[in-house]
Amino acid sequence: LAQVAQTKPHYVRCLKPNDDNRSDSFDKPRMVEQLRYSGVLEAVRVARAGFPVRYVHVEFIARYGLLAPGGAMTADAHEVLLELIGAVEERVLDADGGGLRVGKSKVFLKKGSFEALEAARSVALWACATKLQSVVRRAL
Repeated sequence: LAQVAQTKPHYVRCLKPNDDNRSDSFDKPRMVEQLRYSGVLEAVRVARAGFPVRYVHVEFIARYGLLAPGGAMTADAHEVLLELIGAVEERVLDADGGGLRVGKSKVFLKKGSFEALEAARSVALWACATKLQSVVRRAL
């Protein structure tokens, strides 16, 4: 039982074209119902809204945490996320924050905002690497 609890199962969702198991029979309302309940329609709606990049809150914090002011991080993940979102919106994204949405478990980014975040992250990493090199060279 412990081994089962450690696994992370994933499933392939199959759709039944009809409930009678007849060939060449396609029940549209039944298919829409299955798509709606499996979450496929919601995923398509979000993708159409223009938020193709999605991060779980913890992944977003881990990837873009270095963009937070002073790098000060508290123990509460929700507070860290709000602090980071505020810093990111001020430094990188549009003033209205239209390229970023925070959901219950994920952060959604539009393509332009994602590219701006990645550019800011690259600059921050470059600055950290340069600082590290200068410290090491001074010590040698």
